[in-house]
Amino acid sequence: MRRSAALTVCAGLVLTLAACSPSGAGSDAAADCTPLAQPGTSSSTVTATGDIGSAPASVAFPTPLKPADVEVSTIVEGDGPRVQPRQGITAAASIVDGKTGETLAQYARVAPNSRTTGSEVFTTASLREGLPYLEKAMECMPVGSRLAVAVPVATVFPGQDLSAQGLEPTDGLVLIVDITSSFPERATGDPQPAPAGFPSVVTTDDGIPGVTIPPSTPPAEYRDALLRAGDGDEVAEGDVVTMQYTGVVWGTSTSAQKQAVFGSSWTGGGPLQVPAAASAGGASAGAPSAAVVTPGLAKALVGKHVGDQVIAVVPPGDGFGDQATAKVPAGSTLVYVVDILGTSKQSK
Repeated sequence: MRRSAALTVCAGLVLTLAACSPSGAGSDAAADCTPLAQPGTSSSTVTATGDIGSAPASVAFPTPLKPADVEVSTIVEGDGPRVQPRQGITAAASIVDGKTGETLAQYARVAPNSRTTGSEVFTTASLREGLPYLEKAMECMPVGSRLAVAVPVATVFPGQDLSAQGLEPTDGLVLIVDITSSFPERATGDPQPAPAGFPSVVTTDDGIPGVTIPPSTPPAEYRDALLRAGDGDEVAEGDVVTMQYTGVVWGTSTSAQKQAVFGSSWTGGGPLQVPAAASAGGASAGAPSAAVVTPGLAKALVGKHVGDQVIAVVPPGDGFGDQATAKVPAGSTLVYVVDILGTSKQSK
């Protein structure tokens, strides 16, 4: 009973390891970054052996552990950048019963947004509503770190009575969390002159692009251009690309422009990870995901580099064609603005 109840903790949190190995550039840490949680009398007693990125060989602590709040101690300190709220990261974790020391969830990827983003990459800011204790645990910690997180059951299951499952509010759970990789918050390449004839793009201070469509007929052929030129790894066909994107329908009327945005990863839980290859999926999603990549989006990715910001004008034949979605009329020309944050090879 205790095992099944605790595994519920993992239902939206820990998923199986993905079949790719990410490579991308990290973000520089803010000098004044302050962790949201501190070491405590419970977390400081936890030890774990083994390599970061692999399941701990052993986890030990005196039982029972009953932390009063979220406590975080560093078992191994990484040498990467400190995690910022909007920075895409990957992580893995195992979960141990603080009362018995029993492993409740084996080491696996933390992927809280994968159902909606198709991606294992997430931001700590996206955890604020559903998994705030993980936000507190990881924000401002160096990438490459292994953390011991001690947290009360009442914090994980607020307002729930789990006594029938053997879990009391003051019982503790221990998470061994590895922050395994990070990506920049936005494309970091050198700005390029805006090409003539393309929609204009203005970014906010946070890097979020806004797109203005010119009042003209869209071009009939596929076109793309660099708004920022990076010097990172080149994207090959079939690679898994970590990216931020905004997708807009080319509409020439004022009313069409107001309804133009059909999708944006910037408003979701973090960057997407998509294959740099056209998907056989249908148009029902209306936006990139692990399952749906239009031929035009694939063209915008292949041959580009990590750090690039790409604008692509995609005619219907390279977009959703004559299929309509909730936000994309049939026969629409699409405009993508894509920040390429990382690329990796699929594992064999």
